[in-house]
Amino acid sequence: MTILTTVQRATTVLGMEVPTLVYGSTDREMVEMQEVANETADSIRNAFDWQVLQTVQTITGDDVSETFTLPADYDRMLKTASLWSSRWFWSINHITDPDAWLELQAVPVAAVYGNWIMFGGSVHILPVMASTETAKFFYVSKNIVLDDTSTLKPEFSADTDTFRVSERLLKYGIV
Repeated sequence: MTILTTVQRATTVLGMEVPTLVYGSTDREMVEMQEVANETADSIRNAFDWQVLQTVQTITGDDVSETFTLPADYDRMLKTASLWSSRWFWSINHITDPDAWLELQAVPVAAVYGNWIMFGGSVHILPVMASTETAKFFYVSKNIVLDDTSTLKPEFSADTDTFRVSERLLKYGIV
């Protein structure tokens, strides 16, 4: 089902005139519907760790870097996020307090396990990963829309776009 079909079903319930065009329309109600559809889709994405939006990222060490750029489609970590390294037999310790991260860097202690934190749009891992080491984690992709050429994108922009989660849920959210 496309965003056009979803909006047509929503407008039927809302008692509005059923549109033949949503994107590309200059009708005020359809311009508003474009905004409502994208805002509703964002809200749905953020409400739950939808399986269809979960993606695995692999980071490869280089013997030097502690900082790694997040993927281009990164929206957020899963609510129960863990990083798993090829070096350790357990997940890497998630540091959530920025001061605790600074303490790790300031106090000379031999690492018994890995640590990670996110800030500045990057994931940071200590100790520095060797060039043979990888770390993996799941994240939620911001690409909630699939266009008619099977390209993923973060929002609706054409009547032929489809919602990757649940169009029925999207319809209820629009209503």
